[in-house]
Amino acid sequence: MILASIPTGQKTVTVTGQWQHDYGQQLQISGVVVDAVTPVHFAVEGATSAEIRSGTFSEGVLTVTIPDTMLSQSNIWWAYVVDVTDESGQTAYAVRVIDTKPRPAGTETITPDDQSAYDALVAQLNLLIASVGEVNDTATASALLASQSAEAAAGSAEDALNNILNGVSTHNLSDASHGDIRQLVQTAESIARGRATAYVFDTYADMAAWLAVPENVVLLVTGDNLYIRDTGIKDYWWDGTAAQELEAEAPDLTDYYTKAQVDALVPITITQAEYDALVAAGAVEAGRIYFVI
Repeated sequence: MILASIPTGQKTVTVTGQWQHDYGQQLQISGVVVDAVTPVHFAVEGATSAEIRSGTFSEGVLTVTIPDTMLSQSNIWWAYVVDVTDESGQTAYAVRVIDTKPRPAGTETITPDDQSAYDALVAQLNLLIASVGEVNDTATASALLASQSAEAAAGSAEDALNNILNGVSTHNLSDASHGDIRQLVQTAESIARGRATAYVFDTYADMAAWLAVPENVVLLVTGDNLYIRDTGIKDYWWDGTAAQELEAEAPDLTDYYTKAQVDALVPITITQAEYDALVAAGAVEAGRIYFVI
């Protein structure tokens, strides 16, 4: 289940941290007001076509099944909630899904998806290594392995150990294995090379709300930029524990005239009658140049 909440007064929200190939999921969007049955268009960012699914709106939540084509890849994709009238349709709300965690499709014998099998393999490997280090003859090692694995009991301790070691080696060398670890390695490399991830928010309040979710904070690495579209608000960066303002040097305007000062120095042209009226009223400004015509 992917949950998205549209902030009050907003039309777009960004969600993160989903898993690739996690099929059969539904998208639930709260904070919207739509018809009981509303079309939702799904599209990969940059694509020229979309897949349409019917969403059902009940008790303030719009629920729709996500197409497997969106969940099969790790690129950014969008869900557009379309408000259809008799004449046309227009996008009412949009959900942007980013930072999908890549992982294998599940075709390997052992994958990080099958965590229990992988953990059992590692535990057995550790026991075998410890056992072979303590015993010297194949018969004793085979007897120990028989109590741990029916497959190991059929062969010698050395053969069983080699089989497991080779399996782990093949698994680790596969590009599809350890997708989450490989992603972390890529992130570390990006930091080392001076690259940083950027997150964009409409307002400071949106950023604060996003940072209040622990699952979002764990995605951040030191140096990530937090940009705010509101032109009157400074942008931020992540220092590892909190958001800090991006420092920008403000120009020194000490030696510049203000608009009011410039206006006071600009000559004005008035008639003699107007000038006499100013003098009579005591409204002639000191330092002002008057051209009397």
